[in-house]
Amino acid sequence: MLVPCAFLWLLSPVEYIYNQRSTGRGVRTTWLYLAKSAVAFLLVALSLAELGNDIWLQQRQQEPGSGILVVGADFIAASAKAVTYFLSWLLMYNTKKSGRITSVIQVTF
Repeated sequence: MLVPCAFLWLLSPVEYIYNQRSTGRGVRTTWLYLAKSAVAFLLVALSLAELGNDIWLQQRQQEPGSGILVVGADFIAASAKAVTYFLSWLLMYNTKKSGRITSVIQVTF
């Protein structure tokens, strides 16, 4: 998961600048765009719910005899997924607004 995320994070500023310099008109909103947006926000919500669950388990870990182990990697993974999914949606929206149908980074990601 690290390599695709790093690829998306590193190249997203380049994609954003390219979209801002684009002179095309925006693409119409279609059911496909709405479905992709809904899935992206669902993934962000699920990642945030996972992060909330990890925080809740961390609080329960403090109780004696709970037998629950939550490590820092759980927090980092859930946060990274939420940020990555939101960045993916943001690039999708920016690409649509600039008049292009899809982004090369999105297709590769």
